[in-house]
Amino acid sequence: MQTETNSETTPAPVDHLKPWLNAAYGRPGAVTSQYKNLEFTPEGEGRVAQIAGWLVGLTHGGKRELAEWAAADINRQFEMLNSYGGDLEASFDDGSPIGKVPRYVVQLGDDGTFGGFTLGWYRVTTEGSDEDGDRRSFLRNRWGDMHTVRRWGPQGEGPRDIRTFLYKFTFNGGLLYHGPGGGETFSVTLGDVHFWSIHT
Repeated sequence: MQTETNSETTPAPVDHLKPWLNAAYGRPGAVTSQYKNLEFTPEGEGRVAQIAGWLVGLTHGGKRELAEWAAADINRQFEMLNSYGGDLEASFDDGSPIGKVPRYVVQLGDDGTFGGFTLGWYRVTTEGSDEDGDRRSFLRNRWGDMHTVRRWGPQGEGPRDIRTFLYKFTFNGGLLYHGPGGGETFSVTLGDVHFWSIHT
């Protein structure tokens, strides 16, 4: 008797809730470290901790399915912000590729509403370019240092090329919670919004 075997494997379902539970029992970095193009302020990390605690409370209160839906929704929003604008295609003077440089970095702070974040979009510019002037509107990390991405050229006989990219403020907005218990956010939403939506 011959049996057919299916060589295709079904991918394991994504556990959207797991990093949030880890953040509640550990640190917000269990969530925030997954998104390389998002810069969380200390207050933004505090908001992540609040959401993590709320999701754990739902889980302990017998509403795990609701917690999973909410976690999947905010993860989807974070992914959209993390990939906003795609990558910059650039090369060194010798034509060698620079590699992936995010076109935007989004900073998340605390909006002061339940589950809400402030958003600031920062667009990439090259150090020394025409846009590299007054750096007061450039993105800084939580320690106040300039947020930079450096890329090194191919190693050859001479010194390696270094290209530094900085991020300049472009526009702001919010990532606001509209789900159960959210209260008034004084915002307009279009279409179906389950839990969170991005506003500009």
